[in-house]
Amino acid sequence: MIRIVNVNPLQPDISGTYLPGDIVLIKCDATDSNFTVTLPDAITAHQITLKIVKTDSSSHWVKHNGVQGQTLSGETVQQLTVQGEMIIYNSDGVNWW
Repeated sequence: MIRIVNVNPLQPDISGTYLPGDIVLIKCDATDSNFTVTLPDAITAHQITLKIVKTDSSSHWVKHNGVQGQTLSGETVQQLTVQGEMIIYNSDGVNWW
């Protein structure tokens, strides 16, 4: 199932109930300011795909990080800076790739 989550500096939370096979589109609007999104635990979110996209044209960035030292494609933090920029992650049960 495709689930859409809209986030912004005032509401950066993406927590929810996701099921194996879900695709979660996280639409990030940083029009007002920079902000950080913390991804769900990769252990409990196994077999879930996250698509994170910056939707606004501002110069603000959207950072995203893992929990408890989990990495995102080998890094601790990733960042979106340009409208339409997207990163796709899949959990391997330990980290996000």
